Amino acid sequence: GATRLIGRVGGEEFLAVLPGETSDAARAQAEDLLTRVRTGVFVDAARTHPVTLSVGIAYMRPGDTLDALVARADRALYAAKHSGRDCVEAHF
Repeated sequence: GATRLIGRVGGEEFLAVLPGETSDAARAQAEDLLTRVRTGVFVDAARTHPVTLSVGIAYMRPGDTLDALVARADRALYAAKHSGRDCVEAHF
């Protein structure tokens, strides 16, 4: 099958490339990751802070460049952040 890639693209931003996944499967994987992250906590000076995750998903369109795909994923990520964080947004 196709190779999946995951890497850091910014300070707190990561990019996952999931070739061959359907939109439903990609969203389900993002929601599963969100659920798993919610179970974690960050401890700082004896205080705990919840851990959250905002996810932006973009789907490859015919004729897309990598730059166009990543730009749509970035817009979806910022839409998730502006929606209150800790959620998944998708841009087709």
